[in-house]
Amino acid sequence: MELRERYRGCLLAMACGDALGAGIEFMAPEAIKARFGLVTDFAGGGPFNWPVGAHTDDTEMALCLSESLIEHPQGDLADIASRWLTWLKSDPPDVGNLTRDGLIRAQSYMDQGEDPRLGGKGAWEATGCDSAGNGSLMRVAPVALLFAQHPERMLQLADETSQITHYDPRCRASCMVFCLALAEILTSDTRGVVDLKALADAVRELSEVTADAVLSVFDLDAGNVSTTGYCLDTLQAALWPMDRALGLEEGIVTIVNLGYDADTCGAVAGALLGARDGEGAIPDRWLKGLREADRIREAADRLYEQAAALKD
Repeated sequence: MELRERYRGCLLAMACGDALGAGIEFMAPEAIKARFGLVTDFAGGGPFNWPVGAHTDDTEMALCLSESLIEHPQGDLADIASRWLTWLKSDPPDVGNLTRDGLIRAQSYMDQGEDPRLGGKGAWEATGCDSAGNGSLMRVAPVALLFAQHPERMLQLADETSQITHYDPRCRASCMVFCLALAEILTSDTRGVVDLKALADAVRELSEVTADAVLSVFDLDAGNVSTTGYCLDTLQAALWPMDRALGLEEGIVTIVNLGYDADTCGAVAGALLGARDGEGAIPDRWLKGLREADRIREAADRLYEQAAALKD
C-alpha cells in the first residue's frame, strides 16, 4: 500500500468517524440501541442538527491545522491560532468551552505580540487547573502526518498546539501519545501493532496518569471502554480498536455506538485505523456521503508531499 493512501485514510476515516458519531453525540449506548439499533451509516441530526455526512468541530479544527502546516511546515503557532479563531468567528454550532475560552484569550495575547499558548494556560488556570477535555486530541493528527519521520519536532508541536487551548499535562501528553502511535503506524512494519508500553514511557515524566491510562488499554474489554469527553477516555477509545486488531469499519462502528462523545471518539479511532488500513478500506458508502471529502483528501495529499520534502 502506498504511503499516500495511508495519509488519505487517516484524515478521511477521521472525518467519517466524526460524521458517523455526530448524530448520536451525548446519547448513552442503551439509548442508541433502542432508537437506532446499530449505527453504521451517516444519519445527521443530533443535538446540533448536523446535515447527513457533515463533520463537526473535530475535523474542521484538524483541517485548519493541516492548512496552516501546509503553508508553514515548521509550525507557526500564531498562524494556527489565527485560523482557529477565524473558524470560531464563523459561529460554528459546536465549540467546547475550554477551546472557546482559550482561543479568545489567545487573541488578546497575540494582539499584544505575545505567545498564543498563554491563552490556553489562562483558560486552564481559570478552571482551577483541573480541566482535561479532548479538544486538542481530536485535531492533532496532522502534526503526526507531517512529522512522522521527525519525532522530536512532532512531540514538541503536538505539545505546543495543545497548549493553545488545552494546557493540562494530561491533554498535552494525550496528544503526544496519539502522534507517536500514528507515526509508528506510518513508519514501521508492525502491521498496525502499537507498542503501548513505549507510548506510556514516552510521556510518563509529563503525566504519569496518562501513561497509566495507556497501559490500562491492555485490560479493557468493549464494555469497559469509556467514550466521554475526558482526554484519557478518548485516548483509550482510540487505542483500543488498534490493540484488538479490529478492522477499520468494525473499529469505528464499535466505538461510535458506545455513545456519549461519539463524534470525537469516532474521529480519533478513525484516524489511527485509517492510517493503518488506508483509504481503500473505508466503505464506499461513507466516502460518497462524506461532505468536503475532496478538501480532506487534498489536505492529506499536501501533508504527504510536505512530509516527503522534509524527509529529503
